[in-house]
Amino acid sequence: ENKLSISAIDILKTNAIEKAFVTMLGNEFEVDITSSNKKEIVLSFNDIYIVIDKDIKEISVNLENKILFLSCEVANFNI
Repeated sequence: ENKLSISAIDILKTNAIEKAFVTMLGNEFEVDITSSNKKEIVLSFNDIYIVIDKDIKEISVNLENKILFLSCEVANFNI
């Protein structure tokens, strides 16, 4: 749990489907996958941008011109 109350980020990618969901305050929201490559995935929802760096297993959020780093359990960081 963190200041943004994001408790889960789920990304579903197949050959035909590419969807992402963020759970905040107990509610699940579908978010846009802005970009996706081998190094990172960028998700957007309203004015919130979530950057997932797959190499260093780090998640940051750009919100109101601030960058916030989310702490997550490495055991739950599955890509």
